Amino acid sequence: HSTNKSKWIDNLLKKGFEIKANKRTVYKDDGYYTVDGQTLSQLGEKNPKWLQDDYVKFIRYAHWKVANAGKGLIGIITNHSYLENPTFRGMRQSLIDTFDEIYIIDLHGNALKKEVCPDGSKDENVFDIKQGVSIAFFVKKEKKDKECSIYHCDLYGLREYKYKTLSKTDITAIKWKKIKPISPFYFLLPKDTELLTEYDSFWQVTDIFNVNGVGMTTARDHFVIDFETEKLLDKVIKFKNSNFNDNDLHKEFNINVKKGWSIRKAWEMLKNLSEKQIQELITPVHYRPFDIRNIFYHDSLVWRTVKRIMQHMIKRDNIALCIGRQANVIGSNKFDIVFISSKIVDLNIFRRGGESLFPLYTYPDNISNDNRQSEFAIPTQTDRQPNFTVDFTKYINTLYKSYKPTPEETLGYIYAVLHSPTYRERYYEFLKTDFPRIPFTKDKALFDTLSEMGTKLINHHLLNERYLDLEAKYCGEGDNKVEKVSYDNNQVKINKVNYFDNVSEAVWNFEIGGYKVLDKYLKSRKGRELSYDEQEHFKKVVNVLKETINIMNDIDVEFGKVIEEIQD
Repeated sequence: HSTNKSKWIDNLLKKGFEIKANKRTVYKDDGYYTVDGQTLSQLGEKNPKWLQDDYVKFIRYAHWKVANAGKGLIGIITNHSYLENPTFRGMRQSLIDTFDEIYIIDLHGNALKKEVCPDGSKDENVFDIKQGVSIAFFVKKEKKDKECSIYHCDLYGLREYKYKTLSKTDITAIKWKKIKPISPFYFLLPKDTELLTEYDSFWQVTDIFNVNGVGMTTARDHFVIDFETEKLLDKVIKFKNSNFNDNDLHKEFNINVKKGWSIRKAWEMLKNLSEKQIQELITPVHYRPFDIRNIFYHDSLVWRTVKRIMQHMIKRDNIALCIGRQANVIGSNKFDIVFISSKIVDLNIFRRGGESLFPLYTYPDNISNDNRQSEFAIPTQTDRQPNFTVDFTKYINTLYKSYKPTPEETLGYIYAVLHSPTYRERYYEFLKTDFPRIPFTKDKALFDTLSEMGTKLINHHLLNERYLDLEAKYCGEGDNKVEKVSYDNNQVKINKVNYFDNVSEAVWNFEIGGYKVLDKYLKSRKGRELSYDEQEHFKKVVNVLKETINIMNDIDVEFGKVIEEIQD
């Protein structure tokens, strides 16, 4: 994060600037935090911290200088995130409004997103960094054109190829693609605007669910999250009963110093809690897909408990959609950042994190000051309310005439749509940059069919289904310790002796949130002896993933009818 915190550049970013001549305003800029007259906070952007990056401030300063000069040129090489990340939409609109011509050469090379060339070959960064790079030219003429002309080109490949291409290419010789960014995102790269019009007519999940927010963040997983409740309890009690100074506390419990957090204050918050109270604060957490662990959930040691969201999940009869905002951040070139949970959820349930939770129900706010679960009133179902917005409730309650779908039926339909391979592929260009939008069929029978399929999928993912026979078999007379995970010929080996047999390649390769589910589960337990329960859990997840693949294929057949309806 930028350490350049001067008030001047912050105001320039947030409040914009005016250019006056003869005591009248001849040009007004609203800043990078405003889009189409609305602030990012009004648009639901809860944490636009990336607009505080240094490269954004450099562009903003140059932008201001050229605007004041009345004409000029900016040539700059930067991080390429601002080209399509939703947080930067105000920045993009502001640049488009000021400049007459914009030229973008996207050099890609984003290792964080696992970028590759269009043909699947290796793509390298032009620098020794992980973040992708772009070259931009912003041209302002003395007399402003009515409309900004924007040109874009991609340059993929190995580093040396990019160097040679750039060194011998004149800007006039580049095969530019002219693009026309449109509201509300003003993307500075090519988009299928015709399909975008169709997609924008759907209900965005943030307009469906009233309450939503990111998962909780511990900032110290190794200390507050564990596989076994007893080990976790022992760690916290030992911390509470310790008599070290602050430096020794950090060393003894291997807790990093973190700005804005005091280990002494954490100790003070715990010192008066009994062992029973500490035990009551240990609760299950959805750590990764199908990987449920235990967490000491308390403000003392958890960096961000996100009670505003988690209060509706902990000790509640509830489930929540877990959805990532941008599919492209996980680097798999597909949309699979969707899951379901009945527990509190870690921020990094998907690769590179950042998912939001959308609870199906909300409960009255009755969290105690010290967050002790024992003081949570366990409400009845009559205390809860469906977590749907007023506008969406009116829509869904009138869509099928006299029939009003239950919240569970509606969630089942949404979950089904989000798992349609056709939906994921057809709208990927938009799913990779913002929260998904859901098309609702007008056909009640089709709604019911998709809802039933989605509900079945939810029950599988919550591990609520019973299986008469677990397909995978655990084999080998070894020590059950996870050493080196490998897959070959339907076998998943965890060491030289022990392995799971009868695991199909499709199941082994199945991904959720950028993780190969089975591979991630085992590698997260490297050096650990798999317990009997973990062995059984792994075998059950094999069945779940096989059923998921089958149900997704069935969903796709029905979702094809939704597409036909849209096109008609």
